[in-house]
Amino acid sequence: MKASTAFCQITIPSIAGVTARLGLFLSAAEAALVNGLVQQADGLVRSAITDAQESTGATAAGATGASVTRYRYGR
Repeated sequence: MKASTAFCQITIPSIAGVTARLGLFLSAAEAALVNGLVQQADGLVRSAITDAQESTGATAAGATGASVTRYRYGR
């Protein structure tokens, strides 16, 4: 499973479409958590936040983090 999460973290950024990338990052993080890989899940979530910030031009982690939460959980 560690190899799979590493593969995801490396290949997901090459996918076109911010929404697709965010969904894949968060799905991979969820799978990592289910398998007890907390550090890998943390890295995937951080990658999702960084990707969202870079694609929207946001500079504050709080603003982008709220967007990621709304996307994933519909809030």
